Amino acid sequence: MYGIGPREEQKKEKQIIRQFTPRFVTVTVALVALIIIGVYFVGAGMRADAAAAESTLSDGIIEVSYADGGTGAVTYGTVGERETETDDEAALIDNSQTVNPAEDFLTVSRIAQRLASAIEIAEVTTEKETEAETTTKAETTTEAETTTKAETTTKAETTTEAETTTKAETTTETADEASGDDASDEVSSTVTSSSTTTQGNVYIDGTLAASFCAIYIDSTAYVPVDSFVEAIDSDATASWSGAKTIEISANGLYATVTSGNIYITANDRALPCYGTVYISDGIMWAPVSVLAKMFSSTVTTSGNDVYVGAKGDYLASADEFYDEDDLYYLSHIIGAESGSESFEGKLAVAAVIMNRVDSSKFPNTIYGVLTQAGQFTPMSTGSYKKTPNTASVIAAKMTLEGYRYDTKPLYFSGDYESGWISSGHTYLYKIGSHYFYS
Repeated sequence: MYGIGPREEQKKEKQIIRQFTPRFVTVTVALVALIIIGVYFVGAGMRADAAAAESTLSDGIIEVSYADGGTGAVTYGTVGERETETDDEAALIDNSQTVNPAEDFLTVSRIAQRLASAIEIAEVTTEKETEAETTTKAETTTEAETTTKAETTTKAETTTEAETTTKAETTTETADEASGDDASDEVSSTVTSSSTTTQGNVYIDGTLAASFCAIYIDSTAYVPVDSFVEAIDSDATASWSGAKTIEISANGLYATVTSGNIYITANDRALPCYGTVYISDGIMWAPVSVLAKMFSSTVTTSGNDVYVGAKGDYLASADEFYDEDDLYYLSHIIGAESGSESFEGKLAVAAVIMNRVDSSKFPNTIYGVLTQAGQFTPMSTGSYKKTPNTASVIAAKMTLEGYRYDTKPLYFSGDYESGWISSGHTYLYKIGSHYFYS
């Protein structure tokens, strides 16, 4: 086999190049065309995505208007710092500039990633702000509730104080205003205009009293004092004397009815009311049975209606009614034993004496009870002879009228631990400085 010379080899190479060059160029052109087309469509897709969100960059915040109509705001850059966008990024964000997808494909990718990151940061920030707002609202609500509770408590305390004041003002603690002594410590139950009451008609000697009615408080029928007096006795007058007292007068009768008292004075007697005289809306109310007694009239009830009998003689005077010795000794021992005690304490001491009178274990007279050996120190020392104060006299009169503070106590002492009293008898209660036993 013969070898090929240099000329022939060069000629052979030229011939091969001429054969393959057209094919290589064609393939190369085709590949470039495909690459350009692919890049174009990829870039066009990214441009469409970018165009779907029109945005404006201002002070580190991208305000985005989405293609579906929604809006939002994202922080451009990391939280707490601002990154400066490149010219390419600014061009993409500014919709007025056209982005060449083939040249800016990488830029578009970077900005898309940056936008996604910014949105995630914004969502985290929004969640934190929402939690902060929720916490703030919860704290505000708690403070508001605390304030409301405090105000409610203050209002509740103010209301309680106001009600207590009203009750205290409603209960007049005056047994005899003219005396000015410790009769002001009177026992009485509080009755106000807000008490729940039942009404009934009043008939006097068979005739309906059209101008007023009866009201029931704790099963006791009350009537307006002045209206009742005018209806039962045309010869009697009832007029106000000061702000709390009505004076009733007729030929043979003089009485005073004072708001807050548990008795009515009539012809120098102290008639127990078994309830409190009170004023409501400018009207003085008192138990009808006590008012009728001043006119020697009977009182019966049928359902809620009250039937008062015809007027009789006026109430007998104190001189006619009370035994002089009984009133003397009872009022004096009350004054000596409990002159400085409350009106309630005076009534309780009087009850002990009258309970002894009624008991078979003791003498059956007031004087006999008081003079029994070793029982009442003032009787042996002579201190009982001191003139009693007005409240002590009223307590004695009420007791002699039949009022009994309590039917159980037979003893009282100034010392709970004293001798045989505390050890041999049942302790009941303490009033003022006295301990009472049965």
